[in-house]
Amino acid sequence: MAICFTDMRGFTALSEETEPPLLFSLISALLAKQVNLVHECGGYVDKFGGDGVMAIFDGPQMILQSCLCALKILDMARVNHPSDLEEINRFGIGIHAGPAIIGNIGSPERLDYSAIGSTVNLAARLCGQAEAMSIAVSKTVRDAVAQDKRLFFHSERQVSIRGIKGAVTIYSLNRP
Repeated sequence: MAICFTDMRGFTALSEETEPPLLFSLISALLAKQVNLVHECGGYVDKFGGDGVMAIFDGPQMILQSCLCALKILDMARVNHPSDLEEINRFGIGIHAGPAIIGNIGSPERLDYSAIGSTVNLAARLCGQAEAMSIAVSKTVRDAVAQDKRLFFHSERQVSIRGIKGAVTIYSLNRP
C-alpha cells in the first residue's frame, strides 16, 4: 500500500494569531478539499492529524495514484486560498509504499481502524522532510513510477530518519 501524509506549514503560528472559529472553519475547508482529492484519486483518508491528513492508497496503481493525488493537493493549495491566509495553504507532503498492518487498534473503550508499521512511519517522516509546497518520496516510490511522464523526480538526497538505521534516499516530486 502507499501512504501519503500532508501537513500544513505555518499552522502553529497562524493558530496563535487567528480567532478559533475562523481557524476551525479554514482548516475544516482545507481538510475537506484534501479528502475530496484523495477520494478522486482512489484513496481514502485514514485519519486527520490536526492540520494534516494520512491517506491510504491500495491496489495495482496505488503508488501512481498517491503521487498524482499529492500533486493535485499542491495545485489546490496554489489556487484556493484567501491571500491574507496564504501561509496555511503551504503543504509539505510525504509518500512511501510498502507493507503495513491494518486493523482495529486501541482499547475496548476506544478503537481506531488504522494502518501501522514501518511504511507508515517512513511516510510520516518524509512529510517532515518536505519543504513547504513540496513532496518528498522514498526511492521505493520513485522506482515504481519513474517512467510515468506525468511525474518528475529530482533532488536525490540521503537523509537520516529518526528510527531508521542508515541513510534513506529520498526525492522531490513535481510535475514535468
